[in-house]
Amino acid sequence: MALVSLTALAIVLARRKLFRAKCEEGENIEEFLRKLQEYREELATLSAPISDDEFNITILTALPDSWDSFTSALDANILKNSAELIARIMEQDRRQKSKNADGEAVLAAKGKNNFRRNNNQRETNRDQKETRECFYCKKKGHLQKDCRKRKREKGSESSNVNTDQKKSDEYAFPAIEAEEVNLTGTSGRNSWIGDSATTRHCANDMRHFTEYREEYG
Repeated sequence: MALVSLTALAIVLARRKLFRAKCEEGENIEEFLRKLQEYREELATLSAPISDDEFNITILTALPDSWDSFTSALDANILKNSAELIARIMEQDRRQKSKNADGEAVLAAKGKNNFRRNNNQRETNRDQKETRECFYCKKKGHLQKDCRKRKREKGSESSNVNTDQKKSDEYAFPAIEAEEVNLTGTSGRNSWIGDSATTRHCANDMRHFTEYREEYG
């Protein structure tokens, strides 16, 4: 009685392993099929063999979802021969691996070509830049906007302009004594003297202006 119970338990465990087996995406198909065959042989040694129909259905059920299109294209007669089904699965697996390898090779080749093309473009751009001539200093290797000589000279000119501006801030005024005579021959508070070289002209009587405003500084 105990021996029968142990045999029954072994059969249950062996069938459980077989029917619960699941091949995950990316898993080695050949090794997975070999494992299923071992479970089937184990059941056979326990006097609980699995028919080809049942074993084939178990195999197809255990395949990843990505194999559904392959399964749907199978003829029902193939379910009667497990050896033929396994051979078809192995052939499909090899074909899929070859297709993936070719795709990876194409992607790698494209990536390599893109890298070479980009590298060649960078070399071309660098060579082109090195052969350009600056319109300012007439030297090759840079453009006018990057010319150091031009920047130095422009900076020097800017400094000179600032110096000239400071000089222009110095004013010159004509001055006369109260009794001196202006160009019209009159003298006193209404006396004027004209000088085209002066920067500013001053008057000592606000009544000479039609309008005026205060300036500070």
